[in-house]
Amino acid sequence: MKISPLAPKTQPTLPSIEGVRLQSVEAGIKYQGRKDLLLMVFDKPCPVAGIFTQSKCPGAPVSWGQKIIAGDKPEVRAPIVLTNEEDKVREKIGKIMEMYNYLPSYKRMLDIEGAGPQDIAIVGDEQKIKIELQRLKDIGV
Repeated sequence: MKISPLAPKTQPTLPSIEGVRLQSVEAGIKYQGRKDLLLMVFDKPCPVAGIFTQSKCPGAPVSWGQKIIAGDKPEVRAPIVLTNEEDKVREKIGKIMEMYNYLPSYKRMLDIEGAGPQDIAIVGDEQKIKIELQRLKDIGV
């Protein structure tokens, strides 16, 4: 991979966030030969919300997600979004998480990974999510 002449010679150490684990990997989803997938895992469940298909016959992952969201305290430990509209969802995530572009340590981490705030979740249809989760498992995440 070619490194930009404008790239800094050293990189700051990012502070750890208690209860949050981050792992980036070369999953081959967007790029070959460089890290292109970020997985965030929360030690304690975190509050979540969701918007689902209006289909009369949703797939099992949709039904499962709806059941979690319908609970008294919907929570997750890793962000995964099941959708057939990946671009729209990533755009929405990017807007919601835009603040990370203004927090120097997080912005630097995203820049190092060649990612943006829209890349903090596993997003796609059932097949893409299945493939991405298998790749994470295969590399030991």
